[in-house]
Amino acid sequence: MDTSSAAGQANQEDLRLGRRLVTTGAIALVFMAYVLHAALPATPFGLPFEQKRIVQTVLPEGWAFFTISPRSPDVVVYGTGPDNAWHRLTVNAHSGSGALLGLNRRNRSQGTEVALVANQVPPEVWSACDRDPLDCLSTLTPQRTVANFATQQTLCGEVGMIMQEVLPWAWRDLPTTMPSKVVRVVVTC
Repeated sequence: MDTSSAAGQANQEDLRLGRRLVTTGAIALVFMAYVLHAALPATPFGLPFEQKRIVQTVLPEGWAFFTISPRSPDVVVYGTGPDNAWHRLTVNAHSGSGALLGLNRRNRSQGTEVALVANQVPPEVWSACDRDPLDCLSTLTPQRTVANFATQQTLCGEVGMIMQEVLPWAWRDLPTTMPSKVVRVVVTC
């Protein structure tokens, strides 16, 4: 008798927990729908009890806070190996086995590290390049010394940085080299 009573109580607790999770999920979905609708331009339909101005006042960033422009220039960092050939120092794959399928966030911090280093280089020091950026890097000498203030330092020593617009998707099959800006610096860690 006691075991069936205990099992019944456990089932009741599981039901209550399930109801709470479903209710919390539904509230979160409704909240997200109102925020998304407030961020959209004028639409022919509205949501019940919607106060668009209040949502925009409370959450002025909208979804732009969580996104980055896909057209912003990308900075890629290269280093030279024993063979004096350039090899990429920046890592992009966050889902690979080396990043524990996204659980290891060390790769994510490298973007901040690259920004910290690149922002110390004044715009006039960057050289314009209309051919293969690695060829342009090979002709340059280090322009200055910059400090790496990142807590997880992966960029140290002499590096080459390439700032390049992202290749438009419509041009993906064309043999196109986008114009870039390049610079060589010595990064102290």
